[in-house]
Amino acid sequence: MSDAKFQAIKRDDKQRFGTRAILLCGYSREELKTVRQLLQNIGVQDVRVLMISEELLGMTLGRALETVEQQRADSDELVQRLPRILLFSGLTGQEVHSVMDQYKSTGLPRPIFASATEHSVKLPLPELITELISEQRAMMAKRNKGKVNG
Repeated sequence: MSDAKFQAIKRDDKQRFGTRAILLCGYSREELKTVRQLLQNIGVQDVRVLMISEELLGMTLGRALETVEQQRADSDELVQRLPRILLFSGLTGQEVHSVMDQYKSTGLPRPIFASATEHSVKLPLPELITELISEQRAMMAKRNKGKVNG
């Protein structure tokens, strides 16, 4: 993100920044069930899983993560217009890595994996989504450049 650089998450038992939750962007209600099953299978417990909605899009990330209960689930039409992002908040490094390691087994398309930071919780969700897409493009360009030159 503009004020923060990408940082790898260590595979440890240290709880990361933020309210303990996972925010899904670009997922259907059926896919939400698949993610919840994955979490159960790998023993990641006591974590709220929220889906992006029109209501949450009007909030900062921090406020969205504090949302106790979503008022309604939006139609899958909204989902189809948004990029696929899985954002971790308040999980341990080991939990984050377990989800990322086992995600492929779900058969779901790979998302942008991200974690809440002191910077990101202050951003309106649409701005954060835009920044995450920009970061992903930059990382992919860097990887592709390395493959060409390497």
